[in-house]
Amino acid sequence: MAQTYGLELEMVGLSHSAIAAAIETVEEATFAGSFGYHGSRRLGLRHARMDGSANDCRWVTETDSSLSCRRTGLTAEIVSPILHGQAGLAHARRIMKAVVRAGGKVNSSCGTHVTMGVANCSARFARMGEGAKARVAGRIYELYDYFWDAICSLVAPSRRNNSYCSRPNARWAGGMKFGIGTKAHYQSVLQNMCDRGAVNLNNFRSSGIIEFRMHNGTLNGHKISNWAMLQHRIVSWACNTAPVDFRNFEQSLEGLFEMVNVNAQLRTALLERAAETPAVTPTQRSWS
Repeated sequence: MAQTYGLELEMVGLSHSAIAAAIETVEEATFAGSFGYHGSRRLGLRHARMDGSANDCRWVTETDSSLSCRRTGLTAEIVSPILHGQAGLAHARRIMKAVVRAGGKVNSSCGTHVTMGVANCSARFARMGEGAKARVAGRIYELYDYFWDAICSLVAPSRRNNSYCSRPNARWAGGMKFGIGTKAHYQSVLQNMCDRGAVNLNNFRSSGIIEFRMHNGTLNGHKISNWAMLQHRIVSWACNTAPVDFRNFEQSLEGLFEMVNVNAQLRTALLERAAETPAVTPTQRSWS
C-alpha cells in the first residue's frame, strides 16, 4: 500500500469561500465545508472523508486563532483528505497552485503539518508488538533531536523551536539512547512525548499516526512534497531497519541522508532548500 499523508496548510489572504471556489476548480477535488478549530473532527466529517478510498478527495477549511494577517485579516487552515503516495502529493500540489492563483499567501504565523499513517503502510509494522512499535516512535523522536540543526536548516527561522514545534525533549526521559534504547525505554519515553512539538506522537499508540509539525507555512507544492518524502524515508527507516547508533553519523544533513538512505534526487532538492534558508542560530538549538 502506498504511504498515506494528510496535510494542514495554514494560510492568509483569502476568505474560506474564496478557498472553496479555488479548490472546486481542481479536477476530482470537492470542498466539503468550513469549520471552527478542529471542527471537522468533532462533527465526524474528518473520518467520513478519510475512509481510505483513493477517490476520496474532499477538502475542508478550519479556523485557527494562532494565525494572523494585518493586511487583510483573512486566515484559514486548509485540511486535506488522506493522500495516497505520489499521486496524492501530486493532487495536493494542484490544490496549492489553485489557491495561489486565487491570491492565497503565507506569513510567519503560518505552519504546515504533515501527518503520516504508519500502521496502514508497513506490513512489518503491523506485525510488531507494542514494544517494537514504541521503539519505532522513539527512534524517530530521537532522530529529530540528534539531527536538530540539520532539520532546522530545511525550514524557515519562524519554525525553529517555537511554541508550536519545539525540539523533542529526548534527554528528559531517561537520557538520549541514540536510537539503540530498549523497547521498555521507548515505551516509557512514549508516555512523555510532546503533542505540540516538532514530532507529535499523541495518536501514535491509538491510530499509528505521526504528525510532523515543523515546516513553515508554504503553498509551494514541491517544497511540501520534498519535505513529505523526507519524512517518509525517516518513517520507513524506523520501521524496517535494525537499530543503529546515531553517533556513527555526522549531525549534518549528509549524515541524516546517509542514515535513512535518501536517494540522489531528493538529496539534491533538499540541499537546494537548505541553501535558501538562513543559518541556524544558537537560540534555535535550545530546548523550550
